[in-house]
Formats: sequence, structure tokens, C-alpha cells
Amino acid sequence: MIRTGRTQVAALFAIFLGTACLLFFNPPFIVQIIFVLVCFSWAAWYFMEIFRGPDEVESASVRYALAFASGLGAPLSITFVMVMSAVPAIQDAITFMASSAENNLSPAAAGFGLGVAFAVFALCTSLCVGSTIWWASKR
Repeated sequence: MIRTGRTQVAALFAIFLGTACLLFFNPPFIVQIIFVLVCFSWAAWYFMEIFRGPDEVESASVRYALAFASGLGAPLSITFVMVMSAVPAIQDAITFMASSAENNLSPAAAGFGLGVAFAVFALCTSLCVGSTIWWASKR
């Protein structure tokens, strides 16, 4: 399958639509697992296609962005986790969000999910910043 702008838009639209359906319609657990596996397999396929693709400039930008994300995003996530565990006001806010979750998760599980979501957000943000820096330096 050729990686084009249209396939990327179609895949992202399907992921957003599937995520919305998972949030609003509460499908069976097996449907959720299949959706997550399809999303992971698309992401892995796309990741491998970037490194095997013929476009050397795009491949170099992704390698720089990944190095930037691993060099800045991972330590930033760890630092924020240490700050969250040291500041009582942040702990109270996380406890409030975790205990007010409408799904049937325990507050510990909801807090863990919030932490994972924050770490992924920090890594994705640093990846986007790294990619922007690389492309801006080449223009």
C-alpha cells in the first residue's frame, strides 16, 4: 500500500471515528481489543514505511524528531512525574479527576491512565516540536 496524503487522512479519520464510537457507544471488549490492535498495526506499518521509503528528506526529519523526542520528551515526562508526586496540590487535582471518572475504574487505575496519557502527550508534543525545528532549519 502506497503511503500518500489521502491514505493518512483516511486512516486518521477512521481512528478518530472509531475512538468516538468507543467512547459513546461502549461496544463489547473484543471490539475494543480489535480496534486497538488495528490502530497499533497501522502505526507500526507507517513507522516502518517512513524508514524504508524513498524520500530521504522525510526519513531524516523523522529520525531527528525521534531523537529530539527521546532526548527531551522522556526526561521531561519523568521530571513531571516527580513534580506531581512532590506537590500536594497536583496530587489532589489528579485524585479528584481519578475519583470523578464516570467509568467503573478504581481511582488508582484512572490515575495510572492519566499518567500514561500525560506521558504520551509529552512525547508526541516533543516529537512535533522536533519535526518543526528540523523542517524550519532546512528552509
